[in-house]
Amino acid sequence: MPTSPQTPVKEPSGNIWGWKFSYISLGIILFFVGLAVVRHWSLGEPFDPARVEPPIPVQQSTPAPPQSDTLK
Repeated sequence: MPTSPQTPVKEPSGNIWGWKFSYISLGIILFFVGLAVVRHWSLGEPFDPARVEPPIPVQQSTPAPPQSDTLK
């Protein structure tokens, strides 16, 4: 009696959303990475904001002389 070939049982991959959702998410991530690269090229902005030169410090005016207490 010939035996029929059994299909192997697939184990779940752990991805509850499915591959379609994963590919859409990858597309969104790549879009925003591309947007950051285009912005970097067009504006000359650095990727690392810590490398930006600090702004020119604002000179503070001389402090006002202390006022006498008028409630004494």
